[in-house]
Amino acid sequence: MFKLKQINTEKLSEIDFADSIDLFIGCLGYEERAIYQAKEIFDNIKDNIIIVFGNHEDEHFRKINEEFFKKNNFNLLYTDTPNKERESLLKIDEKINEILNNSNDVVNVYIDYSSMTKSWYSHILLGIFNNERKENLKIILGYSHAEHVRSKLIDNYNRIVTPLFGYCNLSVPNIPTSVVIGLGNEANRVIGLKEYFDTVPFVFHSDETYNSEYYKDATDLLESYLSRIPSKNIFTYPINDLIYTYYLMENLCSSLIKNHRVIIAPCGPKPFTVLSLILSLKYSDIIEVWQITPGDNLEKINRKPTGLVTILELDFIKDAEQEIS
Repeated sequence: MFKLKQINTEKLSEIDFADSIDLFIGCLGYEERAIYQAKEIFDNIKDNIIIVFGNHEDEHFRKINEEFFKKNNFNLLYTDTPNKERESLLKIDEKINEILNNSNDVVNVYIDYSSMTKSWYSHILLGIFNNERKENLKIILGYSHAEHVRSKLIDNYNRIVTPLFGYCNLSVPNIPTSVVIGLGNEANRVIGLKEYFDTVPFVFHSDETYNSEYYKDATDLLESYLSRIPSKNIFTYPINDLIYTYYLMENLCSSLIKNHRVIIAPCGPKPFTVLSLILSLKYSDIIEVWQITPGDNLEKINRKPTGLVTILELDFIKDAEQEIS
């Protein structure tokens, strides 16, 4: 069981984490927001691991981000080959266990997943949920919101539609499949998705309270590429209230799993994906999460931080009812 708590802040540096951050996990890539949280909470960080993308080394903000991390002696793990990527992710699991072994208190692990790939932060969460001593962990999931950028419709349609490792049930389904699509604002991610699964999906997209431009992008995609979906299958949710969104998702999925195989296909935004992963882990992969991506042909977009950070705190609890606050 676990307890969830959310904080939205535009002054991350002023957040009182009560205790130091025992381990900060971030990543180094070409997005401007990749170093935002590390800079804001630098004085609270005791130890760290930074996963490094193996491409785009010549991009402007990639160089700036690398300079910041190296100047401040962050521990960089490179992923320029598949083997190095696997080794880096395993080192994160090992580091968490090492800190647990050397502490008698609750260990605070801060994960800035804003610029990470889905395969990275899904692996980290899977390792945490499978850790025998997870009740001694407090997980802080930080997301740096970015300025709106309208996605371009270019020829880089989905080339990877597959279950995420650790988030799928490999048994052959003998019941109908229900698909829940998390709709972002990237057109190429959703084209053909309904036809691929050959079912009328349920669709979640953010409401106007977050960003009116993002909302318009999502509703335009819904109208253009996911038409003829009944209104009862469409859910809007507030990104600024992930606790409510989690309840909304769980109420739907827990009802569907009684008679259906349930697949969540998150196409954005990342906080929705994180909720999908947590939900799947709670239900021991009975609720599946699939990866939808153009692969190496992913559109490259620089995400500039707005200053707004959404924090989702996850506390594991023993012998108690799940609480969400």
